[in-house]
Amino acid sequence: MAVFVISLILISWGMVHGHVDLFILSVIPLMAITASVLVWACMRYVLKWEYVSDPLYLILIFGQMLDASATSYGLTFHPAVHYIEQHVVGSSLINMTGTAFVMFPLKLVVLFPAIYIMQLYRKEANPAFWHLVLLAMIVVGFAPGIRDLTRMVLYV
Repeated sequence: MAVFVISLILISWGMVHGHVDLFILSVIPLMAITASVLVWACMRYVLKWEYVSDPLYLILIFGQMLDASATSYGLTFHPAVHYIEQHVVGSSLINMTGTAFVMFPLKLVVLFPAIYIMQLYRKEANPAFWHLVLLAMIVVGFAPGIRDLTRMVLYV
């Protein structure tokens, strides 16, 4: 929902100021949705994690896949602005593999155990603290994903 609202704001801004890239505005969210569905299906049906259908886990998965999609697209395909990965682990893996799409496996290596551990913690922990940690994990994915998407759409 947040990506949809931000997309509408970016389209409106672009119409007023003369430039917004609608292709990028559609491709990156579609990449994120596709990746999210695949990750969710793997967790739900291959690993049999029924709890992963909780809307909060779905938001977490989508936020992380949005970040991976925006980073991968921006570093590989963005036509005008040459971006670089600023994080040491991500940039090292990109240099080793030669592709920014390594961000997807990197996110999965962290996401699968994180969700599993969060669910174990949820059963025996303070609910407020569990929600706070989950919110932090959601923000860590959504914030850079939305920032990168916005920068690419506006060519900044």
